[in-house]
Amino acid sequence: MPDRFTFDDLVYPTDGSVLNGVGVSIGARESVALFGPNGGGKTSVMRLIAGTVARAKPLAEVTYLPQTPYLFRGTVESNLTVGLDGAESSDARLLADDLEVGHLLSRPSGELSGGEAQRIGLARTLASTAPLVLLDEPLAPINAAGRDHVAEIIRQRTAERALLWATHSVEAVRAIAGRLVVIDEGAVLQEGPVGEVLDSPADERVATILGTI
Repeated sequence: MPDRFTFDDLVYPTDGSVLNGVGVSIGARESVALFGPNGGGKTSVMRLIAGTVARAKPLAEVTYLPQTPYLFRGTVESNLTVGLDGAESSDARLLADDLEVGHLLSRPSGELSGGEAQRIGLARTLASTAPLVLLDEPLAPINAAGRDHVAEIIRQRTAERALLWATHSVEAVRAIAGRLVVIDEGAVLQEGPVGEVLDSPADERVATILGTI
């Protein structure tokens, strides 16, 4: 595993209208939150790293959960284990139990609610052994009563890996992240330890994005 994943000068699309030279660095055992408003560039950073934009290749060995997990037709279990090897599939089933959706595995995937689909997507993503985990708004579809539990599982299962995840929730940042990168209009505005950024925004614009003013 690399000691650090560094992605410099991310540009998307080619004219830089969404991202124009953004850089992100994640330590091998670090949790970094990309924080910003909708449309600020968080998802584009993740998609570029994961290689899911047109004519792009992954920039590292990653496991990626997009904001809306894709489920194909078939059983929940077939969706849970797609792309995983035998050991990872077994782990995904255990994670599904931990995430309280193990009892749904025999059902058709189309019967899942948004929160259930998210939990299945998280189980599949976290079961992968890729050294860099990318999660786009992982807690957003989870009901309020279950967020602390799901956040704890994410913490546990990424403790020995690099985690980059997108959010616009300060509550989620405090729950999972060690370092915070504030991004808006395709540019990084401030980054640093979570407490430092939340307590001392660089300027009024950052404070407004963080909701501290």
